[in-house]
Amino acid sequence: MNIRILWDAGLTIAFGTDPYRGQNETLSPATHEIESLGKILSPTEVIAALTTNGATFLGLSDDLGSLEPGKLADIVIVRGDPLAELTDLTNVEVVIQGGRVVLDNR
Repeated sequence: MNIRILWDAGLTIAFGTDPYRGQNETLSPATHEIESLGKILSPTEVIAALTTNGATFLGLSDDLGSLEPGKLADIVIVRGDPLAELTDLTNVEVVIQGGRVVLDNR
């Protein structure tokens, strides 16, 4: 609940992973973090924490964090609809970094 209060107060909430030692050891740290954030924030807010807010937190929002002209255009393509099912963010199909496909799970 504190994260909701902080978000609503305008603090920058950015995504990060920590080693997860919980009941479900099969979850990756990213999946656990996404599921945890999704219990408090909307899917749109979680995606912002993963992208634009992360760049802002690192002081890099002029260069990355969103798809805009003049910014680095690293792209992660997922299978599914993360706005409908947030954990679809972990269904990574393709990663494009620096204009090159660096992961292709299609």
